[in-house]
Amino acid sequence: PAMLDTSKNSTTVRSSSTSPKKQNLAALRLVRAGLQTAFALSDGLGASLAERLFTSPRRHDRPDRERAILATGRPFEVVVHLRSPRWAGATTKVAAWRWGTGPAVLLVHGWEGRGSQLGAVIEPLVAAGLSVITFDAPAHGDSPGSRLYLTDQADAIADVVAAVGPLHATISHSFGTAAVLLAYARHGIDAPLNVAISPNVLIDEAVTRFAKLITLDDTERRVFEGHLAQASGIGIDALSLSALVTRR
Repeated sequence: PAMLDTSKNSTTVRSSSTSPKKQNLAALRLVRAGLQTAFALSDGLGASLAERLFTSPRRHDRPDRERAILATGRPFEVVVHLRSPRWAGATTKVAAWRWGTGPAVLLVHGWEGRGSQLGAVIEPLVAAGLSVITFDAPAHGDSPGSRLYLTDQADAIADVVAAVGPLHATISHSFGTAAVLLAYARHGIDAPLNVAISPNVLIDEAVTRFAKLITLDDTERRVFEGHLAQASGIGIDALSLSALVTRR
């Protein structure tokens, strides 16, 4: 997850001579220093802060073209039961939309995305006699929240499917593809057809890149991964592509 670009939310007064790239590098240095201080105080504190950073997506504004697409759909809400240990059985609601009346195709967006990002496929699918459903994951788009585990996205997929009925197909993008695979494995959803657009399903590599970005050493990374596994209820090994596809 891209967590360290603070250019849109910074309250710092900017001078015209300071580029966004320099600001982001300065923010990254501060994050690294803060995490190293936290780990020096306590492995648990450092891991907790790293996990919060890793699971806190930025919420981007929805452009006009996506607003226009959503205006043609039928909005509804779905109650999502969050199964991760972190949430202790809590529920949330996700914003969802539907078009058409035929067999259902579910659109699943990626990290820091929105369901309407896949809106270009809606009109041709409806014209082909299909219905299309999309939703904003927790902490994304119009749905509440500030944190998201991959397991939360899989929970949302499962509960949206339960609300709309059997699926004809899924179309997923990036991180959303990993969530679809996990929803298959954990919740038993099924669809005859599955389309993945630029799938980001190498979760272990994403964790590795994040750990390198914030300069965690091997010991700190192991503590962070353990903390993440305990909070989400699933370990990194169980999220490997081979494990997800085998369970599929």
